[in-house]
Amino acid sequence: MKKIIQRALGLLMCVVMLASFMPMFAVASYAANKGSATYSTTEYGTPAASFTLSMSQASYVSGDTITYVVDRAYYTNLSQLGNIYSVTFNANGIRMSSGISANNGFSVSNSYSKSDAWIHTDLNSNSGWTSDTASGSISGAVPAAGQSVSFTLSVDLSVTYYYSKNVYPSASCSKRVTVNVIAVDTSSLNALVSGCSDYREACWTQATWTPFANALSNARSVASNVSADQNAINNAFTALSNAKNSLVHDGSITECSYCLGGSNGSGTSGVISLTDLVYGADSTRNAMDLYLPKNKSGNCALILYIHGGAWVYGAKEEYSSSAYSDCAKYGIATLAVNYRYASPDVNGHDIISDITAALNKAKTVASQYGLNLVKMMTTGYSAGAHLAMLYAYSQANTSPIKPVCCFERAGPSNLLNNKYWDSGLGKNAISYCFTCMSGQTITNEATQLAAYEALQSISPVFFVNGSSCPTIICHGKKDTTVDYSEAQNISTTLASNGVPYEVITFPNSGHSFADDPSVSVYADSRFEYLVRTYLLDTVPTESHNYTSNYVPKTCTTDGYIMYTCVDCGRYYVSGIEKASHEQAADIGYAATCTEPGLSDGTHCSVCSTILTPQTVIPAKGHTVVTDAAVTPTCTQPGLTEGSHCANCDVVFIEQETIEAPGHSAGETVRENETASTCVVNGGYDDVVYCTRCGEELSREHTSLA
Repeated sequence: MKKIIQRALGLLMCVVMLASFMPMFAVASYAANKGSATYSTTEYGTPAASFTLSMSQASYVSGDTITYVVDRAYYTNLSQLGNIYSVTFNANGIRMSSGISANNGFSVSNSYSKSDAWIHTDLNSNSGWTSDTASGSISGAVPAAGQSVSFTLSVDLSVTYYYSKNVYPSASCSKRVTVNVIAVDTSSLNALVSGCSDYREACWTQATWTPFANALSNARSVASNVSADQNAINNAFTALSNAKNSLVHDGSITECSYCLGGSNGSGTSGVISLTDLVYGADSTRNAMDLYLPKNKSGNCALILYIHGGAWVYGAKEEYSSSAYSDCAKYGIATLAVNYRYASPDVNGHDIISDITAALNKAKTVASQYGLNLVKMMTTGYSAGAHLAMLYAYSQANTSPIKPVCCFERAGPSNLLNNKYWDSGLGKNAISYCFTCMSGQTITNEATQLAAYEALQSISPVFFVNGSSCPTIICHGKKDTTVDYSEAQNISTTLASNGVPYEVITFPNSGHSFADDPSVSVYADSRFEYLVRTYLLDTVPTESHNYTSNYVPKTCTTDGYIMYTCVDCGRYYVSGIEKASHEQAADIGYAATCTEPGLSDGTHCSVCSTILTPQTVIPAKGHTVVTDAAVTPTCTQPGLTEGSHCANCDVVFIEQETIEAPGHSAGETVRENETASTCVVNGGYDDVVYCTRCGEELSREHTSLA
């Protein structure tokens, strides 16, 4: 049980931390139906009860509300999402009652229902904690597209605690969470996107192609957005439909796939679809979708699509639509594969073995239709791109179908990259995904070092040699999931071995390439270049006559060099310079007691746009200081009390001089009186003192004979 719990918790953690490895390129996106948000709460009923509730695969979470946006193109019942809840109960006592339930027409597959069940029968001692985990799916109909339904998921636990011959009050805890199920339907949008996949830029005037390409890119993005609502899906469908209907044919190309299909582009697909073929012992994970060209025999090339998902989730359906379209478009075989998820029982080498088994199956099935699969391109996104590179380089001499080129998007090429191990992603991934992929248990620094050799054995960068296949690398400069250094690692290694390669940098994008649509157009053209150059039987006749036009950056628009073919209008951009202002200083001034001031600021010296606004600094107001009064003396003048401002010396109450009053003579006082003797005369002093200050004013001596 402990091992099962560890696996479940490890998988949940990995899904939380690595959800952004999920592919974003496929039209029929698995990501559109299984989100990556998670919810977790721990409730305590001291001293004897607690439980932890976890919900996974949500589209988003807010407080105690969990929302699932479910695509009816794939799912009509919430249970089809698989296990989405897990509860770990902890009890310390003699009896417990517990349960997990849902209302409003929804039910849980594992209710873990216990009513006053015995845990321990030793009534005279504390027998220790009992832990158990219940996980499962939730059944309930997904509403109609554009509609939503809510239910409450309830978890309850009560434990009777007995110790030292005393029964204590039950310790109990509970939790109620709200689950929203919002339904969308991307069927029409996916079908439209799929129907547009054969359209080639060269067939259309540039003025009508650019809006169409933008609408197609947006439609793909919306179809793969786990939080897209039905209005967004409908709007994307309308925009793409309108852009498609507005296309104007160029007229200069007469043998493209669109023209061969007829004036409306609707020719027969010419595709043999063989879906859900099983190639191994696991009928779900060892499954594949194979598409073969009709009415063709003899040698044939293959495109192998490998899905992403951090090696622990994802599915072939992410690429099935693209595989079908490319089979029809190029007249070659295509293959989208599932593989066993990485786990304590399945490592990276096992996944490579799965891919080999799938290729063997594809080769055997294709031969039944008169086709001999002799060469292939490997391609994938994120974790799938890692596998595409690893397979192409490490299995070059043993693969049943020879890899001749590779097109990878955002793939990790070196699992020893410090960017993983020094970041939060690496430290969390070590505990499950890296452990599983390496086949080693990584728990601390010592075991991490021991695992390096195993991780090196599944890192593509260590398998490149002079015979490795040409590779095109796509990577977002702002990718925080798979660092951009991975593109540099693999390209440097390819260059040092003399292997043809190209790096396509998406300067504004992260892991999903969402912020560089024009670069995406160019990347699509380079994918086609690999197909035409290395997979098709005929020698490529397409060549472009590019002219360059430098568009300088302004304060608000990026600069770039646009390369445009003068013959067909195809274009791409490079040398992007980010828009920037020329900053100039606006010097402020300090506030006074009575006048406001102004802070420093900045503006653009070119377009005068305010960059850092100057703000008014309020007047400080006076700071009143009291000037103490001075009492006059008999001889010195005094002052009255006054006041002034400590900052600006403004006088509020002016001090006035108090004249000295002078001395006030008192009565004469006789002092030092002595009597006369035979030889000495006596006498006395007459003295006058000031009655105010006591100062002696006069003294006269009188002598007596």
